[in-house]
Amino acid sequence: MNHSLFKSLSCVLFLLGSTVLSAQVTIGSDKAAVSGALLQLKQFETDDAQSNGQSTATKGLGMPCVLLQALNGDLATSLGLTPGSLDKDTHVGLTVYNASDICASIIAGTYVWNGTFWQYLGGSLKRTNQASFDATTGILTDYEGNQYSTKVFGTKRWMTQNLRAIRKPDGACIDPIDGVRFNPAKNSTIMPVTQVRVLGIMPPGNVSYLENGVTKTMTNEDFVSVFGLFYTWNQAMLACPAGWHLASVQDWADLVTTLGSDNIGAKVRGNTGVSYRASDGSAGTTYIWGMNDPVVTISGFDILPAGWVREDGVNAVAFSSSAYFWTSAPAGGYRYLSFASPTLSYFGSGNLNFRFSVRCVQD
Repeated sequence: MNHSLFKSLSCVLFLLGSTVLSAQVTIGSDKAAVSGALLQLKQFETDDAQSNGQSTATKGLGMPCVLLQALNGDLATSLGLTPGSLDKDTHVGLTVYNASDICASIIAGTYVWNGTFWQYLGGSLKRTNQASFDATTGILTDYEGNQYSTKVFGTKRWMTQNLRAIRKPDGACIDPIDGVRFNPAKNSTIMPVTQVRVLGIMPPGNVSYLENGVTKTMTNEDFVSVFGLFYTWNQAMLACPAGWHLASVQDWADLVTTLGSDNIGAKVRGNTGVSYRASDGSAGTTYIWGMNDPVVTISGFDILPAGWVREDGVNAVAFSSSAYFWTSAPAGGYRYLSFASPTLSYFGSGNLNFRFSVRCVQD
């Protein structure tokens, strides 16, 4: 989307918004627009040889589809372009469609630039409930369409992947103000809030980390599909799909009983023996996931070292070395698994604003 395109669109949209009804424009025809039309798109006239009697156009003009970064300030920056590259006064009247998710801080819909800020004109993406559970395949689908593998342990069916939902079972945003979080392969690194907060869309960019000494790079969205998102305790209590609930202390205890308490950490681990290293400079250590695990039968619960995010919401911690999971205990009890220990530890209380992973259990 270059400068000249913006200028052209501004001119057309200015004409569209004009109150002078005689300022009619025809595109695609050398004939005057019909009475009352401010803008008329024509591909053929009915008397054209190639029209086959048709007068409707098969072509048209669409407004720019963007992801707005801000509603005020520098115009170019708000559109994700080079700061200062667009003159805010020249583009008064520019109308765009913001294609973000409805859970984003800047909701989807049509906006017009008035010279100072983007004014919302209305409209939003339609929410469609895609939630389902396939008992044959064990695939759970949440409201947004994210899919998770599941498995029965004893008498209970668990998700075997970390939750990554941003909506509650009724489709409302889990947290439309603060959002949930993700740890972009960092370890003890304070990140800009835009890089760890997930409202309706993933922060732009890629994630890089080392796996078995090889750098793996993937989009943020693909990374989250492997390692999941992080929730405060209050968010976690709202996040599981319909028919499922945040794992309770008893659910975890029953899992341990089913698998056997000896070397339980090793049994629930995924990718045991794989080495991980975070991408930030403070994380010079390479951690072998399960380095002290005895040889055991892997259960398929598949815990990975996703780390967590501190209560400030910007300090990404412990990717590659540990995993943390909320329970539904009111005091914020949680489970903890270290890279070096076969023990799946339990802590009866924690800061409710810590941001941990979530596993759901079928009701």
